[in-house]
Amino acid sequence: MRKIVLRCSAAFMLLFGLITMLMSAAFMFNLFQIRRPEDHYVFFVLFISFLCSFIYLFAAYGFFKEDKRTTIALFIAASILILAFMGLLAYIMMGGLYETITIRSLILRTFITIVFTAISWNYLIKQEMVIW
Repeated sequence: MRKIVLRCSAAFMLLFGLITMLMSAAFMFNLFQIRRPEDHYVFFVLFISFLCSFIYLFAAYGFFKEDKRTTIALFIAASILILAFMGLLAYIMMGGLYETITIRSLILRTFITIVFTAISWNYLIKQEMVIW
């Protein structure tokens, strides 16, 4: 069961990391003319998502190789995303223009990262801890 969970987690993190990287880069650099001129995208949130996509790809490799550093990397990604959400809230309170999809995607990405951090903790760290 442990191997199945880790392999499925690796596959999901690989797919999620690649999609996050592609979409973040497409919106940041306006690849494929994906951005409309009237839309208001918050650049630092796109940059944070792009940065986290590399961590997701590392996590996919870590799940596959059963590397304990995966938990640390995902914890760092979750922390970065929580800080980005607080920054987004401050940006909104100061009157910055934004799209509601930005809030939804940041919450979803943070939730997914926290869930996979918990999976990594449970299957890579906790099971090997010895309780005296």
